Amino acid sequence: MAEPEEISLLDEIQRLAVHDPFVPFAIVMGSGQRYDVGSRDAVTVGRSIVMVVPHGGGHQMLRNTQIGEIVVPPGDVP
Repeated sequence: MAEPEEISLLDEIQRLAVHDPFVPFAIVMGSGQRYDVGSRDAVTVGRSIVMVVPHGGGHQMLRNTQIGEIVVPPGDVP
């Protein structure tokens, strides 16, 4: 029996960012800080950093080693 493929959090964020139709999601840091991603233009994934542009403007650089989980509203999982 084949082992399930493990997908990194960065890969999952990238998959969600380009999914069509886009489904809003949140990135939750290990500290509990939450960053809502409301559009595909609000997130960019790099090798070790995710940049999020919050609804109010500005930007946040999130280290991949500090990301705890990705949250998609129930029923919206693409």
